[in-house]
Amino acid sequence: MKRLTNESGLTLIELLATLAITTMIGLVAYAVLYNGFKTYDRVKVETALRDEADIIMAELISHMYTLRTSDIQSKQLDENNEGNYYLLLNSGEKLGFYQGKLYLNGDDGKALQSDFIQLGKQTEIQERSEGQFHIILSLEWVSSGQTLTIESEIGIIKDS
Repeated sequence: MKRLTNESGLTLIELLATLAITTMIGLVAYAVLYNGFKTYDRVKVETALRDEADIIMAELISHMYTLRTSDIQSKQLDENNEGNYYLLLNSGEKLGFYQGKLYLNGDDGKALQSDFIQLGKQTEIQERSEGQFHIILSLEWVSSGQTLTIESEIGIIKDS
């Protein structure tokens, strides 16, 4: 009968050291993974805000590009501190921002494409000089409050 003389195994100290090292590696991996997901969410929101801002600004500028000064009945550029910035055209249509919505020729209160995005409080249209407008568009992600602000200038046709 053979007798086993090999009594090799793990001591308690070796087992605890292995467990400690494995825990540290796991915590580092979790932190990297968590930060990666957080960055992904932030970039996703920034991309959605940028896409929405590009669409809104392009449509607003394309409508203003062909506008003549004689087409404008009045300019409502937030005289009552209500956050309403729009041009009232001779046709009765609004062009600009009114009650948190984008108004374009023939479109009454065009909503934003995403339900998670709203117009920010900094959104405004300023008239720099006759026929020269400065547009500040601020968009806000509703759930996180993350904002994006872009600016543009456009001149309309001076015919009067």
